[in-house]
Amino acid sequence: KVANWWYDDGTDWFFFQNGKKFTGYGKDNAGAHHFVNGKYAEEKKVSTTGYVNGVYYVNGKVANWWYDDGTDWFFFQNGKKFTGYGKDNAGAHNFANGKYVNVKEDNKNTKRAIFLDPGHGGSDSGAVANGVREKDLTLSVYNKVSNRLASLGYSVLTSRNTDKDVGLVSRADQANKSNADMFLSIHFNAGGRGASYGIETYYYKDRPEYTPAINKDKHNDPERLEKSRKLAQKIQQSLVSKTGAYDRGVKRETFAVLRETSIPSILVELGFIDNQEEVNKIKTNEYQEKLADGIVDGIVEYYK
Repeated sequence: KVANWWYDDGTDWFFFQNGKKFTGYGKDNAGAHHFVNGKYAEEKKVSTTGYVNGVYYVNGKVANWWYDDGTDWFFFQNGKKFTGYGKDNAGAHNFANGKYVNVKEDNKNTKRAIFLDPGHGGSDSGAVANGVREKDLTLSVYNKVSNRLASLGYSVLTSRNTDKDVGLVSRADQANKSNADMFLSIHFNAGGRGASYGIETYYYKDRPEYTPAINKDKHNDPERLEKSRKLAQKIQQSLVSKTGAYDRGVKRETFAVLRETSIPSILVELGFIDNQEEVNKIKTNEYQEKLADGIVDGIVEYYK
């Protein structure tokens, strides 16, 4: 099980949360403490208001509203400058890095909502290989894609923007109820015994042995499938162009998140983390930026 308390990892005792040495304000049997990398932090060294490992705290609590971090006012969610579609006292807005996105009224993107689904999360790590977890990679790429889309004026919705459990049908149900224009699920591959590599994109294929749980009317709708096919092709082409990765093509499968969504939907597999050469690129920020560019450029092309 993923570590969630004090454990000796073979080098020393550390306080873990979700398998990581915890940094932040937390409680154990001895009371409430500030932690840095799994150890108690001396209060004089860690401010109760400020950034700790990139997370912003206010009076010892993770920031979740508008705060001045000393440089300017920003809208925070879970201690991070928020990007996406959210609400404050002034109403609903698109945010990019904690600021309202200033979008011209005639920007047609403001009428388009993209539902992003970072695969796995919480107790579901997804594929694990070569020291990386799929759930961490999908969330990292989601953040980059979300930032770019918001800056272009799109409304961005998501199944998760933190490390939490979300059911497969729940992901689709959220998208269906969100009035989003498309659904895009972000994943990384494994299972190739270290030899497989490249990027592939999926859209839905009906299989009689898999009955839709919530989407009997729209799962095999011809218009939805054609739009999904077009979206899959545009994003696959763009991803391969941006990254130079091997083109594994557009494929069809009856994945739950594609079966249960009633809107155009695709699932991208952004490379094999059990391939040592490929994962060395995947885990870098530079390559993830290319993946994000590929996805966003593909969405832009789809709407042309």
